[in-house]
Amino acid sequence: MTRRVDLSAWILTGLVVVALVVAFATDPVLPVRGLLATGKLVRSVWLELLLGFLLAGLLEVLIPKPVLSRWLGADRMAQGILVGWVAGLAIPGAPTCSSPSPRISFEAAPRRDRSSPCSRPRRW
Repeated sequence: MTRRVDLSAWILTGLVVVALVVAFATDPVLPVRGLLATGKLVRSVWLELLLGFLLAGLLEVLIPKPVLSRWLGADRMAQGILVGWVAGLAIPGAPTCSSPSPRISFEAAPRRDRSSPCSRPRRW
């Protein structure tokens, strides 16, 4: 059984290749610095990713498909958006801390106080 790669994966791969070529053309050290930055990002979010995937897998087997279709089906678009919005509210720091782009933008912005809300301990 072979798994086909979908279009979005090909697009993402192309963007990574283009970024690597541009980085290398700008300065041969930039791809290495990018790899180190990637490692830093992965080290900072690995636990959240692991727990998120674990929760998603558990919810997939615990919630029956007919119930999911009733909550998030194509005929219930607004309700699906609302459920996603409420679930996003439940995630501490989301999306600022769980998505790399806002996090990088926040940390790169010139500020007097360089502490990121993502680096503060989460309070439950």
